[in-house]
Amino acid sequence: MLVTNALFIGFLVVHGGHGHSGYFWVFPLLVATIQVMGATLGVLFAVLLLGMVWQLDAFGWTDIALSSRFYFAALGLVLITGVHEFTLERHRKELSRQVKDKQRESCLDPLTRVGNRRLIDEELATIYTRESAGTSIGLLMVDLDNFKQINDAFGHHAGDEVLKTIASHLSESVRPSDAVARWGGDEFVVLLHPIRQDELEAVAKRIQQSIVQDERLTSFDLSVSMGGALTSSDYRALLKVADENLIEMKNHTKNDYKITRV
Repeated sequence: MLVTNALFIGFLVVHGGHGHSGYFWVFPLLVATIQVMGATLGVLFAVLLLGMVWQLDAFGWTDIALSSRFYFAALGLVLITGVHEFTLERHRKELSRQVKDKQRESCLDPLTRVGNRRLIDEELATIYTRESAGTSIGLLMVDLDNFKQINDAFGHHAGDEVLKTIASHLSESVRPSDAVARWGGDEFVVLLHPIRQDELEAVAKRIQQSIVQDERLTSFDLSVSMGGALTSSDYRALLKVADENLIEMKNHTKNDYKITRV
């Protein structure tokens, strides 16, 4: 860009163009340089281009001698365009930040501040399209046992605090790269990859132990049931198998987990 503009501007001021009109084309080229290259680099290169014109003029290689008004006008245009482009860049960055914040907020559960169903759907969609066969993916569906009794006995505010505490335990039990989401009501989903089966089972045990050992939850006699699935090929079956395992735990033992390799 800089070389092309330098050659073109050099040609214009040396040749002069028809009726010495070539000099007028210097101004839009300076503006284009700033708009294409951005405020900082654009202004710097535009000033360098003007410096080149001044050197050609000083050596008498220009078609006509250029007055100081030409240089002042060009510098003024560079300054105004640079300020304008800087303002636009700042607005673009702010708009981009706001869009990212809204996208991030749309994937968060407003109560627990972990992810929501949309986050898991997007993570799974990414896995479906990008992960190659052989990458081991694990999923845990976590459901609170007897949560309705907590709401009935202690009120919905207490129930909300329990949900936030559980969400915190889940987040602390996994890696930063894993995804934790509130699936709905008192049900959560944990998506982990890559992960081995023994590691997934260790996560399930860690979740259960952390909840049992939390003194804030002892008065509620709270436990969790979990259904898990692990696969390195059939990624789309994760939710279905994990949900089936969770239902089996809820209907039979509770306070336990079952993990199946798909």
